[in-house]
Amino acid sequence: MKKIFIIILCCWQLSLLAQQKPMFSNYIFNEFYYNPAVAAAREQIDFRFVYRKQWAGIEGSPNTQTATGYARLKKYSLGIGGTVFHDATGPIRNIGFSVSAAYGIEFKNESILSAGIGLGILRFSLGNDIT
Repeated sequence: MKKIFIIILCCWQLSLLAQQKPMFSNYIFNEFYYNPAVAAAREQIDFRFVYRKQWAGIEGSPNTQTATGYARLKKYSLGIGGTVFHDATGPIRNIGFSVSAAYGIEFKNESILSAGIGLGILRFSLGNDIT
């Protein structure tokens, strides 16, 4: 019974951290950051770097940097990629990375249906220990 409780507690904790990614108002500039299935749906190798500074000139204003990259392995209908990010708002800092994989099914009309999954690590801190 104790093992079942620990497993449920671990899964519950993971679900609470599922929405800790920084917000962008223009996510279209980096679709892969929010949707790992993009890696299997696009033909090209893609690297993107995004910097966002909101409310410039105000100390502690939101500041976010991300770097993403992905590629499609057409022979296997598989897409792979990764993300690194830093997000700061006042004393709150989030630093993390994730790796993603996606599988795509090609149809005769040149459409692709893809599904992806990502796994990552997030370091959350409260205070001014990271700049």
